[in-house]
Amino acid sequence: MDAFLEKYSFFLTPTTAQTAPEVSHQFINESMRAKMRRISELSSRERTDLVYEFFMPSLAATPFTQQANLMGNPAISPPVHIASNGLPLGVQFVAKKGREDLLLKMGRLFEQNGRFRII
Repeated sequence: MDAFLEKYSFFLTPTTAQTAPEVSHQFINESMRAKMRRISELSSRERTDLVYEFFMPSLAATPFTQQANLMGNPAISPPVHIASNGLPLGVQFVAKKGREDLLLKMGRLFEQNGRFRII
């Protein structure tokens, strides 16, 4: 990512794989929470499997944001469209480490040009 961002100012992706979930959407149910509370009782392999099971629903919804999170790059995700179901869709701009100023300028451009959509 560092090499890519030496050549380009931004890495652009969708924010999510689909429209944003409803605020009330629960990625983790109570059964899964109960399993996580007992994780210390599990074998190493069972722990690994449980962690994957725990995070998979949210990772499937936000596969594009994970790279910035893992690499430590700053990112901004302005909502740019309201889908037919009334929920927002966004894009994600990822910048070089230390270049949050570029992201804030990009967000401001979206705002100034009426491309920032809030429901």
